[in-house]
Amino acid sequence: MSETIATIDDTELDTVAGGVRINMSQLSPAERFIVQHESGGSTTAKNPTSTAFGLGQLLIANRRHYLGANANTTDPTLQLKAFRAYVHDRYGNANRAEAFWQKHHWY
Repeated sequence: MSETIATIDDTELDTVAGGVRINMSQLSPAERFIVQHESGGSTTAKNPTSTAFGLGQLLIANRRHYLGANANTTDPTLQLKAFRAYVHDRYGNANRAEAFWQKHHWY
């Protein structure tokens, strides 16, 4: 007797985990580059060796700074807002952040 096992794709897995994959077309090319390399667009992406989490892989201190009590949110709108604020504060714009990422492989 063979048993059929259902499978789910990455987007369904993210949804089950309480997150989503964002539509990358809403991002500028530089933002898209960073988010794709950092999280693949997943709001539940976690770095196993740091506190980096979410779309922009912001560390917990930065998430607390930009999101306050929502620091661990999987809401894509809030994560994108925090990502953009961080990029603006640290680099001035996403193009500069991407250039830094390209040189150092982190931002």
